[in-house]
Amino acid sequence: MQKEIVEKVFHCLDFEVSIQGQLKQGAAWLAEKIGRFKLNDSLLEYSDLSRVVELEALLAVTQERIALWVTLNSLSITDIRFKDFKFSLILSQSELQLEELKTYHCSAIKKAFASNH
Repeated sequence: MQKEIVEKVFHCLDFEVSIQGQLKQGAAWLAEKIGRFKLNDSLLEYSDLSRVVELEALLAVTQERIALWVTLNSLSITDIRFKDFKFSLILSQSELQLEELKTYHCSAIKKAFASNH
């Protein structure tokens, strides 16, 4: 849903998604897939540390997304091109998602670094 909103914002601003932008998206997708194929505790199984790393990546992406919605929300006050967008609602949803991710991250850290003694 949020990706479609960003695409609509680009359209309102008469921006086009360039080939370079599409290549960056493809590279990010590939890097994410390669990142899942790593030597940690085991090659074929999902480790507790993998979960921590993935949650940290999700936290970073979510924080960047929140920054985007904050910017667009502040612009929507004065820019009529954004009058039909509900950025404050999307911002609230992203902030709730961030809090939920923080909870999962905290649990994952405890599990990954728990003493096995």
